[in-house]
Amino acid sequence: MADYDVTYSFSVQAEANDEWILGSDVTGGGGSDHEAQAADNNNGGWWCWTDTGSPSGSTGPPSGVPCIYTETSTTGTGQPAAGDQFTCTLRTPLDAGQYGFYVTFDTCMYGDTTGVAYFEAFDGNNWNIIDTFNGDSTTTFTARGPYDLTSYSNSDFQIRFRTVCGTGNIYQNDFSWDEVRIYGDLKQTYKLEGVTKDKSGNILGSCKCFLFKDNLDDTLTFVDYVLSDSVTGAYSFTGISDNDAQYLVVAWKDDTPHVFDVTDHVLQPVVE
Repeated sequence: MADYDVTYSFSVQAEANDEWILGSDVTGGGGSDHEAQAADNNNGGWWCWTDTGSPSGSTGPPSGVPCIYTETSTTGTGQPAAGDQFTCTLRTPLDAGQYGFYVTFDTCMYGDTTGVAYFEAFDGNNWNIIDTFNGDSTTTFTARGPYDLTSYSNSDFQIRFRTVCGTGNIYQNDFSWDEVRIYGDLKQTYKLEGVTKDKSGNILGSCKCFLFKDNLDDTLTFVDYVLSDSVTGAYSFTGISDNDAQYLVVAWKDDTPHVFDVTDHVLQPVVE
């Protein structure tokens, strides 16, 4: 099992409300800046929980599968219109700097084929579209993923599902989500260390050391700066997460423009 491994099966209605922020911009529904509640499956224009399928014909999840879905019929709070959106956002942010996350889930998009659903991830500043789904004629759940989100490193990492009603039969936009699994292992960090020496190979201490990442496109990205030890010339960069990248250390000292480091730059794992 992964170091972090949580699955949301929506086996009970409370799980949707307790673990996810459910929103809607449907008139009379949750409102774009308001939180909705997953209600019984006869509550139109709202997020619903069901294990008996949708009350509408030719749409919605199959009966017998507990899940959450967007009930878009005319009953209850009012019918959505084309372009109206529903969002289902993980309530508690996760630390993607600590874990490398993967996500899987099941969808049932049976109904209107013009509706669109999005799986998105938050990087600390923006929501990024990871995958897009259109409504279809499949009456059973389809497994999606795994989605590799290990490149995210923000401590306020979140995922969400966003559905947008299509221009066809609005009542058939009953998009369903189930078995959302978020899992991943603790991220390994690495260190890069060496010794600063002059052009003759003699140890030269107190050198300014700059670490750059090679972007493999004739550009470099500055990563960090340290000063080598005044006696031993030793330096170390820690907290490096990308062990597949190539790095370059540039070092110099006042009045000694030719400073060379002949140490092999091999990343070593850091034991926390």
